[in-house]
Amino acid sequence: MVLWHTCRVGRDASLLGIVRGLAQALAAGGDDSVWRSIRQTPPEELSATGLLEALRERLLARPAVVILDDIHHADAEETAVLLDALADLVVRRSSRLLLVGRAPIDGVDFAALPGLAEPDAALLWVDAPPLPAEQWQQLYATTGGLPEPIRRAAALYRRNSELARPGD
Repeated sequence: MVLWHTCRVGRDASLLGIVRGLAQALAAGGDDSVWRSIRQTPPEELSATGLLEALRERLLARPAVVILDDIHHADAEETAVLLDALADLVVRRSSRLLLVGRAPIDGVDFAALPGLAEPDAALLWVDAPPLPAEQWQQLYATTGGLPEPIRRAAALYRRNSELARPGD
């Protein structure tokens, strides 16, 4: 099972937001116990650390690959407990962890991964109107082949292609 959460700026990058996102991904994979707990608890009564512990217990029982995309948006102090819990799961060989971000995280040693190769990145553009080759090259170079900005650009281009200009 793969649990993917993108830490978008704002509440999705908070400890509670990340735990919510992972619980929702776990529910999509058939284990909705943590997500059900989140939905049944009034927002003001939600405990990020309590939910994190419940998520950790579920991941001990059901191993997964956990991907935290754009982790550079998360507050390092607030999410330290999350990274500790996930690191414990990795040590126990219960889960694998992939952290994707633009900047290193203090106290976490991981190798930088390159963006997608150009042919793979082009697959993210399949359903969008074609770009002139020069414009595609500029987009690919600007994003470094990172999937999220390419996906967002493709979505915007699909919606507004008649407004796009070659110099954009």
